[in-house]
Amino acid sequence: MIKERRREGIQIAKRKGRYKGKQRQYHKDATGKNKIIYDEIVRLLNAGVKKVEIARRTGLSRPTINKIEKELDKGL
Repeated sequence: MIKERRREGIQIAKRKGRYKGKQRQYHKDATGKNKIIYDEIVRLLNAGVKKVEIARRTGLSRPTINKIEKELDKGL
């Protein structure tokens, strides 16, 4: 019952725009160090470097790199 009420409360908050979750760190509009890392990932992806190697060089996880790649493919 508690889980159900919590789930309903989260849905209501999302509709009102108050529940958005954690913000992404690495994106095209990032600033500072995060922007530098994002630009490096984009450069390496465009150069055809494997994602495993990009993860080693940047210290980020492969799922994060996959999200950036997906964002690039969509043209966001």
